[in-house]
Amino acid sequence: MKMAKATAADLKAAMAVTAILEGLDRQWLPAGLAEKFGDDRFDIDNPEHLREVARLILVVASTGSIGRVAYGMLALLDPRNEMVDPAADTLEVHPRFERCEQERRRLRAALDEIAHSNRTKTGLKELAKEALFPAEVPA
Repeated sequence: MKMAKATAADLKAAMAVTAILEGLDRQWLPAGLAEKFGDDRFDIDNPEHLREVARLILVVASTGSIGRVAYGMLALLDPRNEMVDPAADTLEVHPRFERCEQERRRLRAALDEIAHSNRTKTGLKELAKEALFPAEVPA
């Protein structure tokens, strides 16, 4: 799954809308509306509160794409993309990247050794074979 990457404006809009929604969930009006109504408590049965909150959410959301943020996270977490460790409860890089990094370091070390080696052509071939095919090298 591929998705356009969220921009800074998208992230800012998503965080602002999230803050509004989480405040409403705790029955708090957003700051500007609390001042307008002279009360900081959100009343879901008050049509004015609902209208102004909806208007504010739409205005704030229009400053970015919340969809890009949400669907971008969905793409990031999609197991087919192997970006995030599926076994972790936190956002951790997928284990395959650690294996790739270990392989890169091993090959880099072999290349450095080849570059600074006084070995014969046969010795360099053996060193390269060991680096490229470690499982095939006799123990």
